[in-house]
Amino acid sequence: MQTIYDLTLDQMTVMLKELGQKPYRAKQLYTWLYRKRAEDFSEMTDLPASLIETLKERYCIMPVKLLEKQTAKDGTAKYLFELQDGSTIETVLMHFVFGESVCVSTEVGCSMGCAFCASGLLKKQRNLTAGEITGEIMYIQKELDAEEKRVDNVVLMGTGEPFDN
Repeated sequence: MQTIYDLTLDQMTVMLKELGQKPYRAKQLYTWLYRKRAEDFSEMTDLPASLIETLKERYCIMPVKLLEKQTAKDGTAKYLFELQDGSTIETVLMHFVFGESVCVSTEVGCSMGCAFCASGLLKKQRNLTAGEITGEIMYIQKELDAEEKRVDNVVLMGTGEPFDN
């Protein structure tokens, strides 16, 4: 099932228009996803029930599922996520004086074969979608919300070569 995070605001507007909804519904949906960080369409109380049901049938919100989290003494956290197709990726949260940085994976596996990097041990299987990459960030942001912190920086590294996606 496609994640709703794969859609830009403009694409949400088109999709909702095709469903017979007014354009302002896209901004409501966007706000629920990115500002209020809804984890379920049912939380979106200002959307019509029929629209919520349609969204549930067509999309998921969170495209990543946490399998394991390891935290180092300095607070750096490494997340092992499972994607909907069963593939796994790693994401890292690093704490700096200038803010919180998230290092996201952009691919499942890597075909570059750099001698210094273990990512190439799993040959490239596929690119991550924009929504899957966004899901990595939003998962961690939701955790940071509890500490009243925010993701300040996103680093495109992790598993895979970013420019290959």
